[in-house]
Amino acid sequence: MIGSGVFLVIVCAALQVDAANLHYGNKMNQDPPAAPTNATFLFECKMPKGVKGSDTFDMCWLDSETLILAQYFGRQILSVAVDVTGKGCNVSVVDAGLYPWRLSCYNKNTFYATDLSNNVRVYSKKTSGGWSATEWNAQPIKEGVADVATNDKTVVALPLYGKGYVFNTMKKVLNEVGDSTIEEKQTYFTYLTPNATLLVTTGYDGHLLFIHSLTDNKTTTLGGFGNKNGQFNHPAGVTTTTEGNIVVCDYRNNRLPVFTTAGTFINNIQVIGGKIDRPWVVAITPGYLAFVPGRFLWGDADRVRFHALS
Repeated sequence: MIGSGVFLVIVCAALQVDAANLHYGNKMNQDPPAAPTNATFLFECKMPKGVKGSDTFDMCWLDSETLILAQYFGRQILSVAVDVTGKGCNVSVVDAGLYPWRLSCYNKNTFYATDLSNNVRVYSKKTSGGWSATEWNAQPIKEGVADVATNDKTVVALPLYGKGYVFNTMKKVLNEVGDSTIEEKQTYFTYLTPNATLLVTTGYDGHLLFIHSLTDNKTTTLGGFGNKNGQFNHPAGVTTTTEGNIVVCDYRNNRLPVFTTAGTFINNIQVIGGKIDRPWVVAITPGYLAFVPGRFLWGDADRVRFHALS
């Protein structure tokens, strides 16, 4: 199984920032933490077909050995046990009764799923095996929840457009996300860091990545349409490395750019021994990167490709 490396699973996104005052930890103007430069292909696993297809819309690492996948058209959520040594995957169905849109893994036993309704489904692993599911109505959102992002203290729920809300893990509303710029753009993919920084990509709607601090309510905006460093063409999935740097799927530019949390461009990850093929969703666990190629309906988005990061 996965050892002490890092797995990256990619969903692409876009971002643009003001790097006037860079902070790393508690020190200013210190060199940023090291960022991965290479992703060496190891193997890929093809996912089983659901009701109307097998394209993966989102994924997240439940722990360093288990990946959770959402197949919207397939109408199923999958649990994927990844064996790096044996270069294989053991896939089981968690739920085959909804249209899962986005996912967020909370800890090794719990994850959240949205289906564009007003309810967020919370899945918990049973000690006896299998999964239990409960539904949480994410009021005051009334337009349907497009995405949910979690860490060990906070849950953020956002509609496709409009006001998003911050909850504690007991589902009590704490406050609004509180940024009109984010509200006016499409919520495409989100990710919440351990230090309460919310990352939001907007896809083709402005080609942006928002870096929003839930602590001081400040937002840095990256992107805009283009292929220069710091620009995007349809940003999709977004995540962070174990060092805290941001990795975005620059979908139609066919690349995986890395940024500091202040929004400074570092480099594009070079894929060695494999193809990128429009990275759609990405996830990282120590030492490894996993991503889904995003050519939907072309037969590529039915698989996950695993890479060693260096």
